[in-house]
Amino acid sequence: MDKLSREILQKTMRYLSLKGYKVLSEFALPNKKRVDIIAINLKKEIIIVEVKSNKNDIKLDKKWKNYLNYCNYFYFACNDKLKNFNFFIYMFHFYFQK
Repeated sequence: MDKLSREILQKTMRYLSLKGYKVLSEFALPNKKRVDIIAINLKKEIIIVEVKSNKNDIKLDKKWKNYLNYCNYFYFACNDKLKNFNFFIYMFHFYFQK
């Protein structure tokens, strides 16, 4: 994991922890896929977060759909340069319209 991705991961983990979640990184799901961050709160709500630090990482990632059955909420964490990247909107629209 590159330096920027590590920074995004650490800040996201800190944020979730402050919100009352127990947080793990690099967690292997039962389907053998590894998520960047998984978190659970006292209500037993599970969040999975994938860290994205550049446009290529976003465009090439096809694994995230395999995580949806294992969480209540799924998010991408990214830096400010990617927060307005239209690919996220397209990706969710495309996936959830099927």
